[in-house]
Amino acid sequence: MRKTVSLWFFVTSLAVLLLVFASVNMGIFSSIQEMKQNNSDATMQLSDLKLEQEELKRTKDLVGQDAYVEQEARDHLGFMMKDELRLVIVFPEDTENPSP
Repeated sequence: MRKTVSLWFFVTSLAVLLLVFASVNMGIFSSIQEMKQNNSDATMQLSDLKLEQEELKRTKDLVGQDAYVEQEARDHLGFMMKDELRLVIVFPEDTENPSP
């Protein structure tokens, strides 16, 4: 005896398989789009970090020089050389209307 499959059963099964395939495929497609966006963001971040690295390398080369160290000591720490005089200039309008 030979069993036969109903045409409606076959068509319904095929339709269900197509729906499952389409839903899985849409999930994969959205994942690919998200990965492309992440890749784009990471590429931009990498470019920014490379620029920052180059700037830091230039600063590192500059920091090693005595003139830079001397200028930083003057600006941030208020240091002076032994033979220098510190002059403080006060303008009259500054004493009348002190800024808050």
